[in-house]
Amino acid sequence: FNMASTFKLKNHLNRAIEVYKKVTEIEPDNALAWLFMGNCYLEKNEYYAAIQSLEKATTIDSSLADELNQYINQFKDSLENMKESISKSFENKLNSLF
Repeated sequence: FNMASTFKLKNHLNRAIEVYKKVTEIEPDNALAWLFMGNCYLEKNEYYAAIQSLEKATTIDSSLADELNQYINQFKDSLENMKESISKSFENKLNSLF
């Protein structure tokens, strides 16, 4: 578990996810491992996998609902940022045509 956290801190998200997966295979009820793995997926913009991991975490430990709400807000912010970027990119391309 500590190894995964170290990988995450160094922004080695794929390696962190691999370790968190191993932790959850050995300890399927380790809610924090599911939570942190979900966070890694969020940082990678892999939202479906993030939602699955985060839901599993809260199923195991309902007290993590506050943490999940923070991640949901992060997810919403990321979507808004993506929408704005797409919109600006589209506008720039349109403007360059005229």
